[in-house]
Amino acid sequence: MADVITMLALSPTMEEGTVAEWLKNEGDTVEEGEIIAEIETDKATMEMESFFEGTVLKVLVKPGDGVKVGQPMAVIGEEGEDADAALAALGGSSQTNQEETKQAPREDEAPEEDKGQASDPEASESAQASAASDEASESKSSAPEGRIKASPVARRMAEDAGLELSSIQGSGPNGRIVKRDVEEAKQRPAAAASAPATQAAAPVGSPAVIGQLPDANGTAAPMSQMRKTIAKRLTQVWNATPHFYLNMTIDMAAAMAYRKQINAQLQAAEFDAKVSVNDLIIKACSIALKRF
Repeated sequence: MADVITMLALSPTMEEGTVAEWLKNEGDTVEEGEIIAEIETDKATMEMESFFEGTVLKVLVKPGDGVKVGQPMAVIGEEGEDADAALAALGGSSQTNQEETKQAPREDEAPEEDKGQASDPEASESAQASAASDEASESKSSAPEGRIKASPVARRMAEDAGLELSSIQGSGPNGRIVKRDVEEAKQRPAAAASAPATQAAAPVGSPAVIGQLPDANGTAAPMSQMRKTIAKRLTQVWNATPHFYLNMTIDMAAAMAYRKQINAQLQAAEFDAKVSVNDLIIKACSIALKRF
């Protein structure tokens, strides 16, 4: 009978994994212990091996899809074998498990005696905010977006070096980015990075320079499991940790004079825009972030 490959818990805290890439497709032969997929967990991108051997009869999830631990991902068996029968058998056992889960109290539902103690309205509001942020991150991560083929080592090296995978040409199978490609990209002269630095260093003096708005177009990308976990932890810390705020007085006379000068140049250039105090503060923050 065919065997069903389910999502494994690749880390102690893993509840869901995202299929980064399938290394085996339908019709391919798989040996026991062979790597079949790369899975993004809440810690890192890890390789998932098969505990069965045979032919990949059916792939149930696409790259970029999130899969809960224990849910089916693919079916492996002898060539020509019925994959639906194995899924039906697994479905019966999983349905029983779901019924048991429904009868058991959920983690986010406290017992009756605990509900009386946890009646703090502030705690309830923070819990609702945390749940809302988790749902938002889940919906963003499920967006169907194309993925860049790269090995886990290459992804880690590119992230450490601050390189975008989209700017690296892969030399592996089917254009896959490997370790060698990232090393070559790190050795190339950063000509593209020097151009923005030159533009940032140019003084804001003439209306022609001021009147040019930067291109604000971008590309939406799905949130990785690691980023989802970071967002979840930050939300929990923000809601549970007391905060204090530091106030200080700053003389803004020079900044206000500079703002007046810029707005006068914009008006002379017949450019329909005005620079606010917030714009100056954001500009100062961006310069500080680039320097430090």
